[in-house]
Amino acid sequence: GKLFRLPPGATEAEDLGVPIAGETYVWSIVVAPDGTVYGGTSPGGKVFSFNPATGAFHDFGVMASGETYVKSIAYANGKIYAGAYASWRITELDPATGAKRELPAPPGLTDPAGKVVNDLRAYGNYLYAREGTFPGPLRVYDVTTGVWTDTVDGAAGLDVTPPGPDGRVWFFRQFEAGSSELIGYDPVTKAW
Repeated sequence: GKLFRLPPGATEAEDLGVPIAGETYVWSIVVAPDGTVYGGTSPGGKVFSFNPATGAFHDFGVMASGETYVKSIAYANGKIYAGAYASWRITELDPATGAKRELPAPPGLTDPAGKVVNDLRAYGNYLYAREGTFPGPLRVYDVTTGVWTDTVDGAAGLDVTPPGPDGRVWFFRQFEAGSSELIGYDPVTKAW
């Protein structure tokens, strides 16, 4: 896969090149506050960074042994979180040191096989991870304490919004087949 950039007002995308030789697909990207772009790839299940000031790529390697896809990616508090495609595995990467560690499985997840980490978003001190089944559970992880704090069943759609002024994030939740509702969720009180 390649990385492209479309500057504001441009009519053509700029080809920035192949982030990692042999990786044929870039699944997801996230931009850190300093402008560094991080992306997850396949078929090697790797994470790369792109420095827009220098144009340099960096290969952080395989995120989870045996996993061939980094399907989702998020940034929080200086760390990158990479979600696997074939099983429920999330790797925390410290891009400053290259250190990696796998997050513990969320409570109630007995068999991670076949459970895709389809979506990852991070806002403040919380990581939101949606399981790939539709609708699927949305799991909430506190990055400061290292603890899974909640699971909201029936999360639908592909995204969790940034928090609003009251601290709530918004996403769709399916209460019954064929019917979804937009809900506001407070990660501190766990109320929705």
